[in-house]
Amino acid sequence: MDVFHPSPLNPALRRFSPFVRWVTLGAASLLALGAMCANFQQVFSTPGKVYFVDADCYARMTRVRSVCGQPGLVLKHHDFENSPFGTRPHTTVPLDDATAWLRLALRPFYGERALDLAGAWISPLFGFLTIVAIWHWSEQGRLPGRQLALLVLAASPILAHGFELGRPDHQSLVLLCMALALAAEWQLWRHPTRGWGIVSGVAWAVGLWTSLYEPVILLVLIIIAGAIWHRAAFRECARLPGVVIGGGILLFALLVEGWRIDSAPGFGEGVGAEFFAAWTRQIGELASVPPWSATLYGWSGLALLVAPGLLVLRRGEDRGVARANLLLLVAVFLLTCWQVRWGYFLPLVYALSLPWQFSALPTRWRLPFGLIIVVGLTPMAREWSARLHPSSERLENLAEQRTDAALLRDAAVFIGQAAAQRPSTDDPPAAGVLAPWWLSPPLAYWSGQPALAGSSHEALPGTVDTARFFMATDARLAAGILRRRRVRWVVAYDPARVQGTSASLLGLDPPPARFMDLALYQRPEVAPRYLHLVFVNQYFKIYEVQVNSLPHE
Repeated sequence: MDVFHPSPLNPALRRFSPFVRWVTLGAASLLALGAMCANFQQVFSTPGKVYFVDADCYARMTRVRSVCGQPGLVLKHHDFENSPFGTRPHTTVPLDDATAWLRLALRPFYGERALDLAGAWISPLFGFLTIVAIWHWSEQGRLPGRQLALLVLAASPILAHGFELGRPDHQSLVLLCMALALAAEWQLWRHPTRGWGIVSGVAWAVGLWTSLYEPVILLVLIIIAGAIWHRAAFRECARLPGVVIGGGILLFALLVEGWRIDSAPGFGEGVGAEFFAAWTRQIGELASVPPWSATLYGWSGLALLVAPGLLVLRRGEDRGVARANLLLLVAVFLLTCWQVRWGYFLPLVYALSLPWQFSALPTRWRLPFGLIIVVGLTPMAREWSARLHPSSERLENLAEQRTDAALLRDAAVFIGQAAAQRPSTDDPPAAGVLAPWWLSPPLAYWSGQPALAGSSHEALPGTVDTARFFMATDARLAAGILRRRRVRWVVAYDPARVQGTSASLLGLDPPPARFMDLALYQRPEVAPRYLHLVFVNQYFKIYEVQVNSLPHE
């Protein structure tokens, strides 16, 4: 008997089967939305305002605002970072347009707030669609262990972060596309149909359009697996419509976006490989994690350890699918150990492999194995407990972050209003905002003024110049940066943080006591005469650059 087609239900119980399926979907959806929206208080800490999760989100929303103002716009140049030179970003259209469409749907109800709300809710929407898609795929095939697969997807902390409220990041769209693509692949390997072929082609194409990193590697792994265990996949007629449609989408993407891969990202303007390497060390998603780290099992559960063995044991009709799942699972695990950003895909690949793990076991052993999986989610539960019941120190940090964000927004609004009331009379006009790199994207978004620094590697030249300014001991050298970058506003922040990040980027260890960052924040009275203090709040000080007073180099 094929393990994917269990014995018919008792007629008395069969009537409740549809009800059980819908209850499963509802429970998984509620659990997933609760996990994705666990930071609700942080995102909506101020009534009527939205605070996004990180700097990248503000850069994305600055793009979306431009798209909303000019429908059909394809942004191939960012003028809001690395001012005044801008950047040639690798960011692509799909998430911009999806967020703009959601904003259009919300606008009749929320007016001007619709843009921020669309940015806040777009990733949870993709997360919900991912749960629905996997539920439909697993129910259609009556796959064993499908309820536990949904449980892992809904409760995984790293997946919840990928689809997090207030995080309009391309990763959420990539995760949705890869979930659809992998589910479609396994369905095509088992029972190829034209519908699933189209789903596969569209999902792969949109995923590749969104990012030429993780989807490329996953697609290569699928092709390798097919060449080894399922060569018939390359000859199936059911795939042809999907291949044609997917190819058309990629051709359209190429015509719209162009080829946007830089051979040396972030280099140029006096910025070499040493700065790029130092910058990557400040980015959490590029960090490594050892294979024995409890963090990995807090994302997927302890049963991840036995998954390879069960996939090896799978025999029979779907042996090739099990081997392909094994290849993907091992590869993604190793990639996660190399770069944490692959951690988003680890629980996804693991959850999609669970039906083939269950099918490797005799029927009488499946219930005990299911209990093992549930018990193995203990590290995941501990991580959620720490998030939902933070320590007093963590609560203080969260409260400080909320205050920090609100005060930064006030500073940005001041810059925007001052720029509108007193346009620059310089030729060329000075408009740039010089601030620490992680503050620059929100300042650019809220103020409408371009920033020197940014969160992307393309903005690295501006980020390096910002660090050089804050660590400068020579007022003339600092003035040269302001003149060359046409800076009008300088935002001073906590010297301890500014010194640490700037010194790390510039290779200064330990960070010495420098002139500019300490003077501007702690002793405004000794600031250079070409900087005029115009705004002060609890955390930030804003100086307006007096261009006519800048000394010549």
